Amino acid sequence: MTLQDNHLEVLAEWDVFPPAGADPTALATGPDAAVIAARARLVARIERDTRLRVDGATVDLAVTTGPSPQELRALAATVSASGEGHGGRARLRLEARRAVPDARRVSLSPPPEVGPVLVSFVQPAARYTRPGDTATFEVLAPRAAAVPATVAPRPPPGPRSPPWPAALVTLLAFAALAAWRWPASPSPRWSTRP
Repeated sequence: MTLQDNHLEVLAEWDVFPPAGADPTALATGPDAAVIAARARLVARIERDTRLRVDGATVDLAVTTGPSPQELRALAATVSASGEGHGGRARLRLEARRAVPDARRVSLSPPPEVGPVLVSFVQPAARYTRPGDTATFEVLAPRAAAVPATVAPRPPPGPRSPPWPAALVTLLAFAALAAWRWPASPSPRWSTRP
């Protein structure tokens, strides 16, 4: 997802055959009308089932770029030749049908048919420079990732032992104190005679 100048767009690379409700082999070998109909179903389902929310309000998306019927047929032939019924990833561009000024929070829910999806959010900043000038950008601090509800939180750490050098110094200090106060046997070193 990219938000720039109140315009939000989504660049997606999704498996297109499940949302199109199409069998790759049938599309690869079928008539042109079947491929055109499958593409129309794909676009309609992507627009209907992709949920975009901006500050809690739903924003409709439009597919502005996707595989042409010829590209869809070629992709279907490749997938069919591989013996797989899915895996035909194609690039799609979806754009918000209205401007989203002053957006604070955006969320995207892809159609379930496309499978697991990694979603990233980009908010580019632009600066104009004259020859010899420098463009400077403030980098937003990364936020800690939220722990998914399916992952159990880590238990709190137990008591920490001191680092081993400090523990060793402490142990040697106690040993030296004990030896100084309670000698094991009399020796000239511990003698009180002049």
